Amino acid sequence: MRALMPTMHGIIDRRMLVNFRVNPEVVKKLSPSQFRPKLVKGWAMTGICFIRLKELLPHGFPAAWGMTSENAAHRIAVEWDAGATAHEGVFVPRRDTSSRFQTLVGARLFPGAMVLANQRNSVFPVLRRLVRLRLGGRMANGNQFVSWIHENDFCRAVEWIIARDEMSGVVNLVSPNPVTNREMMRTLRQICGVPFGLSATRWMLEVGAFFLRTETELILKSRRVAPGRLLASGFQFRFPHLRDAFQDLSSKT
Repeated sequence: MRALMPTMHGIIDRRMLVNFRVNPEVVKKLSPSQFRPKLVKGWAMTGICFIRLKELLPHGFPAAWGMTSENAAHRIAVEWDAGATAHEGVFVPRRDTSSRFQTLVGARLFPGAMVLANQRNSVFPVLRRLVRLRLGGRMANGNQFVSWIHENDFCRAVEWIIARDEMSGVVNLVSPNPVTNREMMRTLRQICGVPFGLSATRWMLEVGAFFLRTETELILKSRRVAPGRLLASGFQFRFPHLRDAFQDLSSKT
């Protein structure tokens, strides 16, 4: 499966977020029923995130062969309730791209989650390193949801969708069980046998993101994505729970 889905590398050459204030009643019609618009001074907030990708290609290929594309994600700030707790995040109803390749693939698939893998520079080794250094506590308040998927399920899901022509539109490639950042880090500490981890405040994350040339939004934004269409099609996850995914990856290092 890895031969079919090689590790992709690329450069985010530009990222720009344009926000709008919108009548909440209009936004309600565009959002799923479980969400309500997040209001700021009585207005709903929407936006478009523009991203230019450069040198997007499989690992090991010459940079000159890489693709460049202009991409846009339409976003709506939403809130929802989970038990007695209110959460907030971003609902993305539509994505556009200038790339024919991404249109061909992206019109069928969307990795709306953190892909857990063991390859160098992937997220799992980074998180495990933080835990072993006793820096694996919650990030900010730790209540933001994290959507994730094991690399094995990611590859299997891609093959599953490609083999089914009747599946069209966006399909979220995520585990059916998202967790909070607090729960994710606690689970990884337990797997690694580390009793505690220092938490990171928002300003600490800002400093780290600056040196890693990334953005704190990737950590701080709550993402609670569901694989509704994937499950409805009959797909079965091998790693539906985070603890099982972490244990599998840990056993292979």
